[in-house]
Amino acid sequence: MSAAVLGSACNLTISRKYGRPFIQRFGKYIGVTEARLIQAEGLFKRLGPWAIIIGRHIPGMRIVLSALSGILGVPYRVFIPCVFVSAMIWAAIFLEIGRRVGPRVREVFLIFPAHLIP
Repeated sequence: MSAAVLGSACNLTISRKYGRPFIQRFGKYIGVTEARLIQAEGLFKRLGPWAIIIGRHIPGMRIVLSALSGILGVPYRVFIPCVFVSAMIWAAIFLEIGRRVGPRVREVFLIFPAHLIP
């Protein structure tokens, strides 16, 4: 969990300094306009910390949310606990899956070939 928090904090820090100028310069090429940034900021303000906690569980959004949080200036005192809670939820989900599937892993490999699982 500490690696998730540290990596996200590094992404947040870099995005705070370089994110907005980068988006203003190259955002038009990837479909990110100032209007979309304002829309994202409104969503962050409306949902608060839940935007980070829940959003990190959406595939492909972990890095994007950290960068967006940096661009929008989310304070560390809000961001770090949200990432920590999200990482704990993520770990608990996969530990529970492992606990339930682990003893029956042979049955799983009979249904799904091992090379298809990852």
